[in-house]
This record gives sequence, structure tokens and C-alpha cells, in this order.
Amino acid sequence: MKRQIVLLVLVIMFYSFVEAQTTSTKYYKDKYLSKEVPKDKANYLELFIKNEDGSITTKTVRIDNEEVIESSTYKDGEPIGIWKLQRNDGIKEMDYGFKLVYSDTTCNDSIEGVIIEDYFSNYREIGYIAPKISTGEMTLHQFIGQNIEYPRLAREQGIMGVVYVSFMILSTGEIDNIEIKRGKNIYLDKEAVRVIRKLKFSSPPTYKGVPYKICLTIPITFKMT
Repeated sequence: MKRQIVLLVLVIMFYSFVEAQTTSTKYYKDKYLSKEVPKDKANYLELFIKNEDGSITTKTVRIDNEEVIESSTYKDGEPIGIWKLQRNDGIKEMDYGFKLVYSDTTCNDSIEGVIIEDYFSNYREIGYIAPKISTGEMTLHQFIGQNIEYPRLAREQGIMGVVYVSFMILSTGEIDNIEIKRGKNIYLDKEAVRVIRKLKFSSPPTYKGVPYKICLTIPITFKMT
């Protein structure tokens, strides 16, 4: 009996906590949340949750199996934490759990005296071999195109532009020192850095057979079509 009372108290405390955190709930028939419906006719619900740190989380939940199919969190207008985004091939997770670094310092490569127009192309005549992206994309442009997500709030507000991001490819092939050299908007800046953070190489850049670290500044364009 005492154990049952304890369990009941815990259940009440849990649901009280959830209710205290949830600012509102809306119900929908379809996963696109196109039209609100009564609770008894809904297949999906949308939760708006105010967290203890002041951030706001929005979740879309499939009611029959309680699966979270979309989730986003903002704090002071900045995307933070782990997001979920529903796509045709499944649910995509996106990591915004990092701080942006802005810098106006010059980003220079470390292969002195060598002019290379495209660090992602081989120049065998001078002995330069480009780094290889570990996920198989042939170019950095392809990698960005396959991984970038246009931020929903930026799209809704008609925000477009170019974000200039610098980063260093170490002689081990790892990525380091990701910085915004020229930002556009917090939504676009955060997404640009998120994508570069995903970038990995199976081999580093080499010059005359020697691995080198290089620092690049690239533009990432957000344009609505």
C-alpha cells in the first residue's frame, strides 16, 4: 500500500512538472500541422514548452506512438540544443549545441609561397593533393548542398544572404577554429557553422607528400527559390 502511494505521488509530481513546463498544446490531424482539430480527432500534437533556462522548445508528437518527429529550441532568438526535423527519408537530427565565434582576423593558409586557387582540387603538377571528404562528396559545395537546411524562421521572415565562415583543416584531417568572418543573421550564421562542424576528412591536404594544415574562408549562400 505504501509503495502504491509513493508511485502515485511520483506520477502526480511528473505530470505536474510537465504541465508547469508546457505553455500550450495544439492538436492537428496531419503531420504538416495544417489545421487545428479537437483533441479526440487529432493524430499529432504540438507542444510549446518553456524550459527552466528561459529557452522555448517546440515539439511535434505523433500521438499513437508518442514519437517526437520534430523538435526545436530557441533561447533569446538563437537556435540551441539538439533539433529533430522530419524528412522523407526519416527524422534528421541537427546539433546546435555550440557557441558562435565571430572574428575579423585574417585566415591564411600555411603553405607559404604556393598559389592554389581551389584547395579542394588536386594540382599534381606542383605536388598538391586535396583533402578527401570522408562522407564521399567530391566537392565542398556538394557537401554543403546535401547537409544545409534553410532555417524555417529565416525563410518565413524572408531573410537571405551570404555567411562567410573560416575554418582550419589540420594535418590530421580534423576541423578546428570555426569562426564567422562576416555574419548575416543568427539563424543563418548558426546553420552555416552547424554544417561545417559536420565536415570530416579521410585524408588531409598534402603538398609534395607532406600533410599540411590550411585555413579557409568560404561563403555559404542562403537564397530562397
